[in-house]
Amino acid sequence: EVRVLVGRLLDRLPYEPDILLLQEVRTKSAKYVARVLRKRTGHAYRLAARPGRRPYRQTPSKVIKSDTAIVYNAKTMKKRDAGFVKTSWPARHGDADEQALKRKHIKRNAYAHFRERRGKATAAVASIHWPGTMRSQKHVNRYGRKWSARIAEFLKRKYPLKAAKVH
Repeated sequence: EVRVLVGRLLDRLPYEPDILLLQEVRTKSAKYVARVLRKRTGHAYRLAARPGRRPYRQTPSKVIKSDTAIVYNAKTMKKRDAGFVKTSWPARHGDADEQALKRKHIKRNAYAHFRERRGKATAAVASIHWPGTMRSQKHVNRYGRKWSARIAEFLKRKYPLKAAKVH
């Protein structure tokens, strides 16, 4: 499946990707994506943010999901920082099974900050995977908007844009 994904990606893009945002992965599969990209392109692809061996952990009171990752081309980009930003929703907004279990859901979304190796451009990115199993589509949309704004604000605060110098 990964070889097909990478093959389609490389066939359709005019350039080899600098940064790839992955969802529904664990560290092993994200590393495999990087390895297949490296074999196909000859460039060193690495993981900036690793979701962990077990992307889903549960306790009696919460479910923690960490299934997003970021792969980057180490030849063209330099990783400056990476981590995870949390989003969450209460059990009452989950599907019927989640409501019965009364567990809060916490989502760890991978983020990273890069700088081009040739040039001065920087990029702050986040790999976000919205939940599909909430009580209603209305809740999915509402949380999607809320989290998008929250993560954008987080990246803006963490990596503020510097004012351009005019000579």
